[in-house]
Amino acid sequence: MSDDSFDDDVEMEEGDSSPFNIRVLLLYGAWRSKHWIALCALLGMVGGLVAAASMPNVYQSMGRMDYRPGANEAQTMAMAAGVDDINVGSYIPGMGNELMILDDLAIYMGVAKELGPAYVLGKPDPTAGDEGANIVTRLWHGFQKTMIDMTHRGFEKGNLVTEKALLGAALSLKDRTDLYVPVRTPTSIITVFFDGYSEVHAQKTLEAILKALKQFHRDKYKSEDFREIVRENYEILQGKITSTDEEIQQHQRSCGYLDLEGERTSYLEQKSAGKIAISGERVKIANLESRLKQTREELEDEEPMKDILVPAVTEISIEYRAQQSFLLEQKRLLAERRAARGVSKGDIKALEHSVKENERILNDMERLTEVQPARMEPRPNDYHNDLTTRKSLIESELAGARSSMAELEKHVKTCDDHLESMGECRELHRQKLSELTALQYERAVVSKQLQASENQQALVDQGHSALMILSEATLPRNKTGPKRIKPLGTGIMAGLAIGMFLAILRQLLDPTVRYRETLEKELDCPVLTVVPETKSLYRIKPSKVKAS
Repeated sequence: MSDDSFDDDVEMEEGDSSPFNIRVLLLYGAWRSKHWIALCALLGMVGGLVAAASMPNVYQSMGRMDYRPGANEAQTMAMAAGVDDINVGSYIPGMGNELMILDDLAIYMGVAKELGPAYVLGKPDPTAGDEGANIVTRLWHGFQKTMIDMTHRGFEKGNLVTEKALLGAALSLKDRTDLYVPVRTPTSIITVFFDGYSEVHAQKTLEAILKALKQFHRDKYKSEDFREIVRENYEILQGKITSTDEEIQQHQRSCGYLDLEGERTSYLEQKSAGKIAISGERVKIANLESRLKQTREELEDEEPMKDILVPAVTEISIEYRAQQSFLLEQKRLLAERRAARGVSKGDIKALEHSVKENERILNDMERLTEVQPARMEPRPNDYHNDLTTRKSLIESELAGARSSMAELEKHVKTCDDHLESMGECRELHRQKLSELTALQYERAVVSKQLQASENQQALVDQGHSALMILSEATLPRNKTGPKRIKPLGTGIMAGLAIGMFLAILRQLLDPTVRYRETLEKELDCPVLTVVPETKSLYRIKPSKVKAS
């Protein structure tokens, strides 16, 4: 693809866009300066290769240590004894604190003094053991040795050992040592890794570091005997527990509440039941008062005595009785004559006619006659008496309800008085019981500390440490580093970035008019045609161009 074809593509893509479009600026600038970018990337690759070659080979040795935390692992004597108000039971130093303690630079200073700065900081030799290697490996290792000699200062045996050299050796040892514990795994194993410049160097150095870690741990705690302090603290706690228990019992005897919480709960339940009963009695009293009011209103409208109409007294009249007797006699006589022989029919008919006439007369007569006339007579009002009885019953029931509510209110007030008097006692009981529980828990913790301190002190007296070497340093078989691809990739990316920066800078600083839009804007006239740039134009010299 030629430069002019790229220009045409850019113009077609951009159309009427600005000549300073970021996309055009990056693409056109990168294309114009592609050789510079390639050169910078090549230089970056060379620099990364040199940096990778200057990194010595790394051989990692591994060892393990067994850590058994004890009371002596506390950060201070007072903490281990439990006399500085820190709950050691919930504050176990554990692996985190142990790793922090083992990160002390003094450990590595001792190793640096033992091995010597020349051994720790000596220049690694990649060509060692290359007698049977092929030519490519020997050339690469020779190039590595040259780069290491140029970039690493090192420390020779003949140099004077100074404090600065020891400090540098200690810092180098600390940087290349890693103390590892699996995350979120309950274990007592600390794995120690060390990166050396040769197999023997890594193993020998790690052996010295493991011994230094163990010795440092033992020296740190060997002179600290907490048994007497912990025992004294245990006795103090026992005395506080006894005193607090006596105070609780004495207060229970004085206040009269043996089971404060139980009795308080009972009073609360009684108070709640009493309030519910009072509410029920109030509703009952309200209903009774309403009924009593209604009864009294009805009673006011009724009189005790009420006039009652007494009906008139009547009896059968004398004339009616006489006529009735005469008629009966006539009927008896008629019956006798009908039964007798020899009586003429005319007599019987006359007698029958007389009976009928007497019956008519009897029917027309007033049977009853008034002996005593009707009158109004005052009598007791039965409804008034019923209302009076009902009023008495309601008043009696209302008095009973009020008496019951008064008793309930008195009972509730008694419960309130008890609960109020229990308030201060309950707070004191709660405080004392909380103190007693805390003291008992602290006593249990201190008891465990006492046992642990005695066991730990026995080990310290015998020359043992809670940090023991579980497995010695291993001899590495293969190199574990370095990762040379990282500096090589970094160098290439840095070269590309520098080349791209130079290309963009060149594009921005170039004053040449290269775009039709820029020319039209500057001359204020349209461009009719554009002659593409070709390689043949580059070969024409200005002296050979003839103007016609």
